[in-house]
Amino acid sequence: MNINKLIIFQGGAIIAALVFLELIARLLFFLFGLSSGDLIHNQSKKYIYAPYVGIFHSPFTEVRSKLRTDRHGFIHNGNESRNLFEKDNKEFRVFILGGSTVAGTFVSSNKSTLASLLELEINRIFEASGVQRVARVINAGVGSYTSSKSFSLFKWYILPLKPDYIIAFDGTNDSMKYLPGSGQIVELLRHDLAPYHLNIFQFYEKSFTLAGSLAQPLKMMGQYSAFISLIHKIITRSDRLKTILGIVEDDFEEKMEEMEKTLPIIVEQYKRNILSTVALSKQFNLGVAYFMQPTLFSDTPNLTADENKLLNTHYPSWHGQDYFKYKKKYWDQASRMVKNLGKDVKEEGVLVKDLSKLFTEKNKSPNVDIFGDHVHYTDRGRQIIASEIIKNIKSSLIKSTLKNSN
Repeated sequence: MNINKLIIFQGGAIIAALVFLELIARLLFFLFGLSSGDLIHNQSKKYIYAPYVGIFHSPFTEVRSKLRTDRHGFIHNGNESRNLFEKDNKEFRVFILGGSTVAGTFVSSNKSTLASLLELEINRIFEASGVQRVARVINAGVGSYTSSKSFSLFKWYILPLKPDYIIAFDGTNDSMKYLPGSGQIVELLRHDLAPYHLNIFQFYEKSFTLAGSLAQPLKMMGQYSAFISLIHKIITRSDRLKTILGIVEDDFEEKMEEMEKTLPIIVEQYKRNILSTVALSKQFNLGVAYFMQPTLFSDTPNLTADENKLLNTHYPSWHGQDYFKYKKKYWDQASRMVKNLGKDVKEEGVLVKDLSKLFTEKNKSPNVDIFGDHVHYTDRGRQIIASEIIKNIKSSLIKSTLKNSN
């Protein structure tokens, strides 16, 4: 009987200790700006699993600062209760695809996203041109989405919602697909797998190593426990434990060799996704405009003091070398491809255009920031972009209203 009491007492003490450690871990995350909810559950609150794209916004949720989603998971322009399964004859429905630059970062309100700005301008054009249609621009941007995920979203989720016109605005996230450290990365990229799916393959690959057999179970349990998540982070980030477990950094030269091999694949993949978006739009008689976005570089005209600071403080290294140098390599290849592609697919209702050099001394004031960080734009930056998009698609939009009118 005494032994049984001792076992019960020891078991209770262990459980109490684990609960205490869990509470301490959650308190630490909270104090450092990452509450246990953010660490473990926040992503599942903002996102849901969606076949073919991996993740998508949860409905009726604040997924970004000042931005909420509608019932479909699209960030709305002010009408949260809209039902896109219904469409009257006067509506001209436009979807804009992209990543976080489209979804909205550094926005003052849901009226300053690209979708909102474009909707306002398109309706002004329709009114001035006597077009008896009402434009609705749907924000289909999702943070971290690459061109492949946007195309999948278009194919499987947007087409059933009866779009009339498709706008795509991306480029940056495709450059970030390169993930050194796995011999299978290049082959996986050839099959256009998204990072979400890459993680699945990497998880499977690592399961057969000593490091994986120790780290992966902790990572899985860390989804439910802040304390175990903390242990996993300590193990994977400790240089000494990395050496013990075999979690070592790749050789620098090997990384560079792999990167040089991977860049052309990424650019070719980007090209394929642009062409796929164009082909699918044509198949369903939709107008389509595909834009490669501008980004921050040292040669961007009229940089402000804050923008110059960004060049020196954001991402001091990227894949083993300077972030901006790496991205410039990608940007030079990708923008050249987009320019050539724009000449090849030039036909009515189809536009592919490189906007990488959009910001000039004429439209960029030396006293106004257009970049909030190394990638995302301020409200002023989005206004310039929206104006340029409108200028390029104005005539195509009007023709599309005639073509798709019932």
